[in-house]
Amino acid sequence: APSSEITIRKRNGRARASGGAVASKCSSRRRKLWIFAPTPEPASDAHRNEQQRFVRATTGALEQMATLTIVVGGVLAAVALPTMRIVATGNARGGAAMLAAALAALAVGLYPYSAFLMLSRASYALGDSRTPALVALAAGIAGAATMIVGSVVFDGVAQVAVLGVGHSVAYLVAAIALARLLSGRLGSPLRLLPAGRVAAGIVASLVAWAVVVSLPTTTRTDALVAGVLAIGIGLGGYVVFAARAGWLGSLRRMSAS
Repeated sequence: APSSEITIRKRNGRARASGGAVASKCSSRRRKLWIFAPTPEPASDAHRNEQQRFVRATTGALEQMATLTIVVGGVLAAVALPTMRIVATGNARGGAAMLAAALAALAVGLYPYSAFLMLSRASYALGDSRTPALVALAAGIAGAATMIVGSVVFDGVAQVAVLGVGHSVAYLVAAIALARLLSGRLGSPLRLLPAGRVAAGIVASLVAWAVVVSLPTTTRTDALVAGVLAIGIGLGGYVVFAARAGWLGSLRRMSAS
């Protein structure tokens, strides 16, 4: 009886030992699974970082675009009259003012048009092509309504100018609406109108316009001289200011890439 009791105790001891070993192995496996199991926090952080990089890239592209197109559109509007008097021939020379009004009204919409196309491509990159189409449709309807009302209310040069303004305003509204929609989707604001670049572009355009109105533009030679001086002074001053502000560095990197 004592020997059988000793044998049973030994067997129970080995069972407990083997059970403990199995439990320790299972515990170590559970620890390994816990260590290597993916958690949602790093994935959400990575997604958030990707969104932030996308916002920075889109905002940087808009700033680079604004550096060029705002001032170019403004100065082009300022020299629209001498430009049309240089290029117009025949019967068109009598309507140089009307052609200049159309050119100026469309030129000021250069940046809104470019920004809307840029934001549309950003939306495409996020897999959404429906939103830009709907925004463009709504803006097109609003622009057409503006043109219709303007053509009824105004006449002559003002009528032509309103038609161009309606086109430019439609794209400006579309760009603002699409920027707001993308900002809400990304959770970060997209800066559509960089204040410094807008202000500098307006000042350069006004300087160019002041040069044009202070010089005669009746003949082609006079128009050529006024246009060249206006572009040189307006754009030249803007380039100097932009270089001091560090805006041209991003353009160099963009052209190099």
